[in-house]
Amino acid sequence: MPLIKEERICIILLAGSGITRDVARTFNAMHREQVTHDTVAKLDMKFKRTCSVTDASKQVWKVKQAIDEGTSTQVLVAIPRGPKNGIRRLSSYGNQSKQCHAHFAR
Repeated sequence: MPLIKEERICIILLAGSGITRDVARTFNAMHREQVTHDTVAKLDMKFKRTCSVTDASKQVWKVKQAIDEGTSTQVLVAIPRGPKNGIRRLSSYGNQSKQCHAHFAR
């Protein structure tokens, strides 16, 4: 059975204070749901990567911010010139994704 959100939060809080085997042992002593040190390690890595304890299927994905400021400027300049240009055409201006250009097109 998957861990509920509160149990995941508890594991993340415990993970900050020790190694995964100790965290699993402490968690198992406090809860009926038993976890392995591997589960603790995977949850900790996922939390460090995503800053979230929710399931990936339940996460609301955010639009990535543009990294390349030069391309972002090109897109912002291109939008007023041709408002009928679609996101696909705008994405051809640089290496940015369609989602990034959709963010600027709003």
